[in-house]
Amino acid sequence: MMVTAISDRDAITTAFSAGCDDYVVKPFDNKGIIQRFRKSRLRDRFLPAKGTDTEIENPIDLVIDKFNKGKIDIPPLPGLSIQLNEMAKKGLDFKEISMLLKQDMAITSKIISMSNASYYGAAIKTKTVEQAISRLGLVVTKQYVESLCNRAFFVTISKKYTKATEELWKHSLHCAVTSEVVAKFLKLDLKEDVFTMGLMHDIGKMVLLRISAELESKGKFGGKVDQSELFESIDAHHNTFGARVLRKWDFVEAYAQIALYHDILGKQRPVSKDLQVVHFANLFVKEMVDEHPDSTGIKAEDAESAQLLGITPDMVDKIREEVDRQMSVYG
Repeated sequence: MMVTAISDRDAITTAFSAGCDDYVVKPFDNKGIIQRFRKSRLRDRFLPAKGTDTEIENPIDLVIDKFNKGKIDIPPLPGLSIQLNEMAKKGLDFKEISMLLKQDMAITSKIISMSNASYYGAAIKTKTVEQAISRLGLVVTKQYVESLCNRAFFVTISKKYTKATEELWKHSLHCAVTSEVVAKFLKLDLKEDVFTMGLMHDIGKMVLLRISAELESKGKFGGKVDQSELFESIDAHHNTFGARVLRKWDFVEAYAQIALYHDILGKQRPVSKDLQVVHFANLFVKEMVDEHPDSTGIKAEDAESAQLLGITPDMVDKIREEVDRQMSVYG
Protein backbone atom coordinates (compact mmCIF):
# COMPACT_ATOMS: atom_id res chain seq x y z
CA MET A 1 0.00 0.00 0.00
CA MET A 2 1.33 3.45 -0.88
CA VAL A 3 0.24 7.07 -0.41
CA THR A 4 0.63 9.42 -3.38
CA ALA A 5 -0.73 12.45 -5.17
CA ILE A 6 -3.07 11.42 -8.00
CA SER A 7 -0.97 13.40 -10.49
CA ASP A 8 2.16 11.36 -9.66
CA ARG A 9 1.47 8.53 -12.14
CA ASP A 10 5.16 7.58 -12.47
CA ALA A 11 5.37 6.82 -8.76
CA ILE A 12 2.18 4.76 -8.96
CA THR A 13 3.53 2.73 -11.90
CA THR A 14 6.89 2.14 -10.18
CA ALA A 15 5.22 1.04 -6.94
CA PHE A 16 2.91 -1.43 -8.70
CA SER A 17 5.83 -2.86 -10.63
CA ALA A 18 7.57 -3.47 -7.29
CA GLY A 19 4.58 -5.36 -5.92
CA CYS A 20 2.30 -2.67 -4.46
CA ASP A 21 -1.37 -3.73 -4.34
CA ASP A 22 -3.21 -0.42 -3.97
CA TYR A 23 -2.77 3.28 -3.35
CA VAL A 24 -4.43 6.10 -1.37
CA VAL A 25 -4.73 9.52 -2.99
CA LYS A 26 -3.99 12.67 -0.98
CA PRO A 27 -5.82 14.40 0.60
CA PHE A 28 -7.52 11.53 2.46
CA ASP A 29 -9.52 10.87 5.58
CA ASN A 30 -9.27 8.18 8.26
CA LYS A 31 -12.40 6.39 7.06
CA GLY A 32 -11.05 6.11 3.53
CA ILE A 33 -7.73 4.69 4.74
CA ILE A 34 -9.46 2.10 6.94
CA GLN A 35 -11.68 1.01 4.05
CA ARG A 36 -8.66 0.58 1.77
CA PHE A 37 -6.80 -1.54 4.33
CA ARG A 38 -9.90 -3.66 4.95
CA LYS A 39 -10.30 -4.17 1.20
CA SER A 40 -6.65 -5.23 0.80
CA ARG A 41 -7.03 -7.83 3.59
CA LEU A 42 -3.29 -7.69 4.25
CA ARG A 43 -3.56 -9.70 7.46
CA ASP A 44 -5.41 -12.55 5.77
CA ARG A 45 -3.12 -12.60 2.75
CA PHE A 46 0.30 -12.42 4.43
CA LEU A 47 -0.01 -14.16 7.79
CA PRO A 48 0.59 -17.90 7.45
CA ALA A 49 -2.46 -20.17 7.35
CA LYS A 50 -3.06 -22.10 10.56
CA GLY A 51 -3.15 -25.51 8.93
CA THR A 52 -6.72 -26.71 8.51
CA ASP A 53 -9.56 -25.49 6.32
CA THR A 54 -11.82 -24.85 9.33
CA GLU A 55 -9.24 -22.47 10.82
CA ILE A 56 -9.26 -20.16 7.79
CA GLU A 57 -11.69 -17.44 8.82
CA ASN A 58 -12.25 -15.64 5.53
CA PRO A 59 -14.53 -17.52 3.06
CA ILE A 60 -12.61 -16.40 -0.03
CA ASP A 61 -9.31 -17.44 1.54
CA LEU A 62 -10.88 -20.87 2.06
CA VAL A 63 -12.06 -21.00 -1.56
CA ILE A 64 -8.61 -20.07 -2.88
CA ASP A 65 -6.90 -22.45 -0.45
CA LYS A 66 -9.10 -25.34 -1.61
CA PHE A 67 -8.55 -24.36 -5.24
CA ASN A 68 -4.78 -24.29 -4.76
CA LYS A 69 -4.89 -27.73 -3.14
CA GLY A 70 -7.00 -29.15 -5.97
CA LYS A 71 -9.99 -29.78 -3.70
CA ILE A 72 -12.42 -27.80 -5.85
CA ASP A 73 -12.70 -27.20 -9.57
CA ILE A 74 -13.92 -24.09 -11.33
CA PRO A 75 -17.24 -24.49 -13.15
CA PRO A 76 -16.83 -25.38 -16.84
CA LEU A 77 -17.76 -23.03 -19.66
CA PRO A 78 -21.00 -23.87 -21.50
CA GLY A 79 -20.27 -26.45 -24.21
CA LEU A 80 -21.64 -24.28 -27.01
CA SER A 81 -19.38 -21.43 -25.97
CA ILE A 82 -16.32 -23.70 -26.03
CA GLN A 83 -17.16 -24.96 -29.52
CA LEU A 84 -17.76 -21.42 -30.76
CA ASN A 85 -14.42 -20.21 -29.42
CA GLU A 86 -12.66 -23.12 -31.14
CA MET A 87 -14.33 -22.14 -34.41
CA ALA A 88 -13.29 -18.52 -33.94
CA LYS A 89 -9.64 -19.54 -33.58
CA LYS A 90 -9.78 -21.17 -37.03
CA GLY A 91 -11.89 -18.42 -38.58
CA LEU A 92 -15.64 -17.98 -38.46
CA ASP A 93 -17.54 -19.93 -41.08
CA PHE A 94 -21.22 -19.32 -41.97
CA LYS A 95 -22.15 -22.96 -42.52
CA GLU A 96 -20.35 -24.27 -39.41
CA ILE A 97 -21.92 -21.67 -37.12
CA SER A 98 -25.44 -22.26 -38.45
CA MET A 99 -25.04 -26.03 -37.96
CA LEU A 100 -23.69 -25.49 -34.44
CA LEU A 101 -26.55 -23.19 -33.43
CA LYS A 102 -29.14 -25.68 -34.67
CA GLN A 103 -27.95 -28.04 -31.93
CA ASP A 104 -29.49 -25.71 -29.36
CA MET A 105 -33.02 -24.66 -30.27
CA ALA A 106 -33.29 -22.23 -27.34
CA ILE A 107 -30.23 -20.32 -28.57
CA THR A 108 -31.42 -20.54 -32.18
CA SER A 109 -34.85 -19.07 -31.42
CA LYS A 110 -33.30 -16.27 -29.37
CA ILE A 111 -30.83 -15.38 -32.14
CA ILE A 112 -33.68 -15.22 -34.66
CA SER A 113 -35.67 -13.02 -32.27
CA MET A 114 -32.70 -10.69 -31.73
CA SER A 115 -32.16 -10.36 -35.49
CA ASN A 116 -35.75 -9.08 -35.76
CA ALA A 117 -35.21 -6.32 -33.18
CA SER A 118 -36.19 -2.81 -34.25
CA TYR A 119 -32.52 -1.82 -33.92
CA TYR A 120 -31.85 -3.49 -37.29
CA GLY A 121 -34.81 -1.76 -38.96
CA ALA A 122 -35.55 -4.58 -41.41
CA ALA A 123 -38.98 -4.70 -43.07
CA ILE A 124 -38.95 -8.49 -43.50
CA LYS A 125 -38.69 -10.76 -40.47
CA THR A 126 -36.12 -13.55 -40.42
CA LYS A 127 -37.49 -17.05 -39.86
CA THR A 128 -34.40 -19.27 -40.03
CA VAL A 129 -31.02 -19.23 -38.32
CA GLU A 130 -29.32 -18.79 -41.71
CA GLN A 131 -31.37 -15.64 -42.37
CA ALA A 132 -30.59 -14.36 -38.87
CA ILE A 133 -26.83 -14.87 -39.32
CA SER A 134 -26.96 -13.14 -42.71
CA ARG A 135 -28.60 -10.10 -41.14
CA LEU A 136 -26.42 -9.95 -38.04
CA GLY A 137 -23.12 -10.98 -39.58
CA LEU A 138 -20.80 -13.68 -38.23
CA VAL A 139 -19.04 -11.50 -35.65
CA VAL A 140 -22.23 -10.09 -34.11
CA THR A 141 -23.84 -13.54 -34.14
CA LYS A 142 -20.88 -14.89 -32.18
CA GLN A 143 -21.17 -12.04 -29.68
CA TYR A 144 -24.88 -12.66 -29.15
CA VAL A 145 -24.29 -16.39 -28.68
CA GLU A 146 -21.50 -15.65 -26.18
CA SER A 147 -23.84 -13.44 -24.16
CA LEU A 148 -26.67 -16.00 -24.24
CA CYS A 149 -24.37 -18.87 -23.22
CA ASN A 150 -22.72 -16.95 -20.41
CA ARG A 151 -26.01 -15.59 -19.06
CA ALA A 152 -26.72 -19.03 -17.61
CA PHE A 153 -23.31 -18.96 -15.92
CA PHE A 154 -24.21 -15.86 -13.89
CA VAL A 155 -26.36 -17.66 -11.33
CA THR A 156 -25.81 -19.18 -7.89
CA ILE A 157 -27.63 -21.89 -5.98
CA SER A 158 -28.35 -19.45 -3.16
CA LYS A 159 -31.25 -16.98 -3.40
CA LYS A 160 -29.47 -14.61 -1.00
CA TYR A 161 -26.97 -13.80 -3.76
CA THR A 162 -29.51 -13.43 -6.59
CA LYS A 163 -29.41 -9.63 -6.55
CA ALA A 164 -25.60 -9.59 -6.56
CA THR A 165 -25.37 -11.98 -9.52
CA GLU A 166 -28.00 -10.04 -11.47
CA GLU A 167 -26.10 -6.79 -10.93
CA LEU A 168 -22.85 -8.47 -11.92
CA TRP A 169 -24.41 -9.80 -15.12
CA LYS A 170 -25.91 -6.41 -15.96
CA HIS A 171 -22.53 -4.74 -15.44
CA SER A 172 -20.66 -7.37 -17.49
CA LEU A 173 -23.08 -7.24 -20.43
CA HIS A 174 -23.03 -3.44 -20.49
CA CYS A 175 -19.22 -3.52 -20.41
CA ALA A 176 -19.21 -5.92 -23.36
CA VAL A 177 -21.54 -3.74 -25.43
CA THR A 178 -19.72 -0.54 -24.45
CA SER A 179 -16.35 -2.05 -25.35
CA GLU A 180 -17.65 -3.03 -28.78
CA VAL A 181 -19.25 0.39 -29.34
CA VAL A 182 -16.03 2.21 -28.37
CA ALA A 183 -13.89 0.00 -30.62
CA LYS A 184 -16.17 0.63 -33.60
CA PHE A 185 -16.60 4.33 -32.84
CA LEU A 186 -12.82 4.81 -32.80
CA LYS A 187 -12.33 2.39 -35.73
CA LEU A 188 -9.82 0.32 -33.79
CA ASP A 189 -8.32 -2.75 -35.43
CA LEU A 190 -8.06 -5.17 -32.50
CA LYS A 191 -6.77 -8.72 -32.74
CA GLU A 192 -9.12 -10.16 -30.08
CA ASP A 193 -12.88 -9.83 -29.62
CA VAL A 194 -13.23 -6.87 -27.28
CA PHE A 195 -16.93 -7.69 -26.72
CA THR A 196 -16.00 -11.01 -25.09
CA MET A 197 -13.20 -9.31 -23.18
CA GLY A 198 -15.72 -6.88 -21.70
CA LEU A 199 -18.11 -9.72 -20.94
CA MET A 200 -15.45 -11.72 -19.08
CA HIS A 201 -13.45 -8.97 -17.36
CA ASP A 202 -15.11 -9.60 -13.96
CA ILE A 203 -15.39 -13.38 -14.31
CA GLY A 204 -13.27 -13.80 -11.18
CA LYS A 205 -16.04 -12.21 -9.12
CA MET A 206 -18.70 -14.53 -10.51
CA VAL A 207 -16.70 -17.73 -10.08
CA LEU A 208 -15.66 -16.82 -6.53
CA LEU A 209 -19.27 -15.99 -5.67
CA ARG A 210 -20.60 -19.23 -7.19
CA ILE A 211 -18.10 -21.40 -5.35
CA SER A 212 -18.64 -19.48 -2.09
CA ALA A 213 -22.42 -19.89 -2.33
CA GLU A 214 -22.03 -23.63 -2.92
CA LEU A 215 -19.63 -24.11 0.00
CA GLU A 216 -21.83 -21.99 2.26
CA SER A 217 -24.87 -24.14 1.40
CA LYS A 218 -22.86 -27.20 2.47
CA GLY A 219 -21.89 -25.59 5.78
CA LYS A 220 -18.19 -25.44 4.89
CA PHE A 221 -17.75 -21.97 6.39
CA GLY A 222 -18.89 -23.03 9.83
CA GLY A 223 -21.52 -20.33 10.29
CA LYS A 224 -23.25 -17.32 8.79
CA VAL A 225 -21.27 -15.40 6.19
CA ASP A 226 -21.13 -11.60 6.42
CA GLN A 227 -22.09 -10.50 2.90
CA SER A 228 -20.34 -7.14 3.01
CA GLU A 229 -17.05 -8.75 4.08
CA LEU A 230 -17.50 -11.50 1.48
CA PHE A 231 -17.99 -8.96 -1.32
CA GLU A 232 -15.00 -6.91 -0.13
CA SER A 233 -12.81 -10.00 -0.20
CA ILE A 234 -14.11 -11.04 -3.63
CA ASP A 235 -13.31 -7.56 -4.92
CA ALA A 236 -9.78 -7.81 -3.52
CA HIS A 237 -9.04 -11.17 -5.15
CA HIS A 238 -11.13 -11.20 -8.33
CA ASN A 239 -8.43 -9.89 -10.67
CA THR A 240 -5.83 -12.58 -10.07
CA PHE A 241 -8.42 -15.34 -9.67
CA GLY A 242 -10.21 -14.25 -12.83
CA ALA A 243 -6.96 -14.49 -14.79
CA ARG A 244 -6.44 -18.03 -13.48
CA VAL A 245 -9.98 -18.98 -14.50
CA LEU A 246 -9.54 -17.68 -18.05
CA ARG A 247 -6.22 -19.50 -18.41
CA LYS A 248 -7.90 -22.66 -17.12
CA TRP A 249 -10.54 -22.23 -19.81
CA ASP A 250 -7.78 -21.89 -22.44
CA PHE A 251 -8.47 -18.27 -23.35
CA VAL A 252 -5.47 -16.55 -24.93
CA GLU A 253 -3.30 -14.56 -22.53
CA ALA A 254 -4.75 -11.21 -23.65
CA TYR A 255 -8.00 -12.09 -21.86
CA ALA A 256 -6.16 -12.91 -18.63
CA GLN A 257 -4.45 -9.52 -18.85
CA ILE A 258 -7.86 -7.84 -19.06
CA ALA A 259 -8.99 -9.66 -15.91
CA LEU A 260 -5.80 -8.64 -14.12
CA TYR A 261 -5.58 -4.97 -15.05
CA HIS A 262 -9.06 -3.66 -15.97
CA ASP A 263 -9.22 -1.77 -12.65
CA ILE A 264 -6.00 0.18 -13.02
CA LEU A 265 -3.82 0.76 -16.03
CA GLY A 266 -0.72 1.55 -13.97
CA LYS A 267 -0.03 -2.13 -13.44
CA GLN A 268 0.65 -2.80 -17.12
CA ARG A 269 3.08 -1.02 -19.43
CA PRO A 270 2.73 -0.56 -22.31
CA VAL A 271 -1.06 -0.42 -22.11
CA SER A 272 -2.67 -2.46 -24.90
CA LYS A 273 -5.52 -0.94 -26.89
CA ASP A 274 -7.98 -3.62 -25.80
CA LEU A 275 -7.14 -2.96 -22.15
CA GLN A 276 -7.65 0.78 -22.70
CA VAL A 277 -11.09 0.05 -24.17
CA VAL A 278 -12.24 -2.30 -21.39
CA HIS A 279 -10.83 -0.02 -18.68
CA PHE A 280 -12.81 2.90 -20.09
CA ALA A 281 -15.93 0.74 -20.54
CA ASN A 282 -15.72 -0.47 -16.94
CA LEU A 283 -15.59 3.10 -15.60
CA PHE A 284 -18.27 4.25 -18.05
CA VAL A 285 -20.72 1.53 -16.97
CA LYS A 286 -20.06 2.09 -13.26
CA GLU A 287 -20.84 5.77 -13.73
CA MET A 288 -23.66 5.70 -16.28
CA VAL A 289 -25.43 2.40 -15.60
CA ASP A 290 -24.56 1.09 -12.13
CA GLU A 291 -24.68 4.63 -10.73
CA HIS A 292 -21.76 3.67 -8.49
CA PRO A 293 -18.80 5.82 -9.59
CA ASP A 294 -15.35 4.30 -9.24
CA SER A 295 -13.92 4.43 -5.71
CA THR A 296 -11.07 6.64 -6.94
CA GLY A 297 -13.60 9.30 -7.91
CA ILE A 298 -12.24 9.49 -11.47
CA LYS A 299 -14.86 10.05 -14.17
CA ALA A 300 -14.72 7.90 -17.29
CA GLU A 301 -14.06 10.90 -19.55
CA ASP A 302 -11.14 12.00 -17.34
CA ALA A 303 -9.55 8.56 -17.00
CA GLU A 304 -6.12 7.76 -18.43
CA SER A 305 -7.76 5.24 -20.78
CA ALA A 306 -10.00 7.97 -22.23
CA GLN A 307 -6.96 10.20 -22.77
CA LEU A 308 -4.99 7.40 -24.43
CA LEU A 309 -7.93 6.59 -26.71
CA GLY A 310 -8.62 10.25 -27.46
CA ILE A 311 -12.18 10.13 -26.11
CA THR A 312 -13.67 13.58 -25.52
CA PRO A 313 -16.78 14.53 -23.47
CA ASP A 314 -18.90 14.95 -26.61
CA MET A 315 -17.84 11.47 -27.74
CA VAL A 316 -19.00 10.07 -24.39
CA ASP A 317 -22.53 11.30 -25.11
CA LYS A 318 -22.54 9.62 -28.52
CA ILE A 319 -21.17 6.40 -27.03
CA ARG A 320 -23.92 6.43 -24.41
CA GLU A 321 -26.62 6.84 -27.06
CA GLU A 322 -25.31 3.91 -29.12
CA VAL A 323 -24.91 1.68 -26.06
CA ASP A 324 -28.54 2.35 -25.12
CA ARG A 325 -29.65 1.50 -28.66
CA GLN A 326 -27.70 -1.76 -28.76
CA MET A 327 -28.79 -2.82 -25.27
CA SER A 328 -32.41 -2.64 -26.46
CA VAL A 329 -31.71 -5.77 -28.53
CA TYR A 330 -31.12 -7.76 -25.34
CA GLY A 331 -34.51 -6.79 -23.93
